[in-house]
Amino acid sequence: MQTDRSGQSSDLSAILNQLDYRGNLKFRFAAIQYNSIGALRDYGDGEYIKMLDAHILKDIDENPGILSVELAQSWCRTRSAICVIIQRLQDGGYITKRSIDGNKKERALFSTEKGHRLCDLHRRYDAMQTSALINDMLSFCTADEIDAYFKVLDYQIRAMQRGYGQGSDGVPFFSYSAGRPRTEGS
Repeated sequence: MQTDRSGQSSDLSAILNQLDYRGNLKFRFAAIQYNSIGALRDYGDGEYIKMLDAHILKDIDENPGILSVELAQSWCRTRSAICVIIQRLQDGGYITKRSIDGNKKERALFSTEKGHRLCDLHRRYDAMQTSALINDMLSFCTADEIDAYFKVLDYQIRAMQRGYGQGSDGVPFFSYSAGRPRTEGS
């Protein structure tokens, strides 16, 4: 068994290098993707909306009566961050809030006709963008590899949602350990 300069076996060193490379790829992808989350887009109705707001609107449209706490959990955001987005969507005329019997704190969220129209435009936009990405990927990957990529993305999102937590400063963080939220100091 050979060792490298750090005294680790060359097999272990190769594994660590591969994991580091993959971790860096994940981070670079997330960092580059993050730049577009707050970008304003016109999905075809002449109005500009942030991409994240459009995706949260889509969740509201597909889940009439959803609560802000459910959106916060699904999107791994603080409730206050979701409330800011909900306010923008309401101010834009995309959603309405309705009282829930016996619950004075929460309001059920519903898309308006304007919100539903934007969701339809957004779905078409995303379908075209995804189709273009897949067509481009087909020059490098097989169809099975692309299917596996989307399967892995789906799993990673679910793992991150399970491992979502907040520090005492309110800043979200993720941990894959034991598939549950980490608490500070653990």
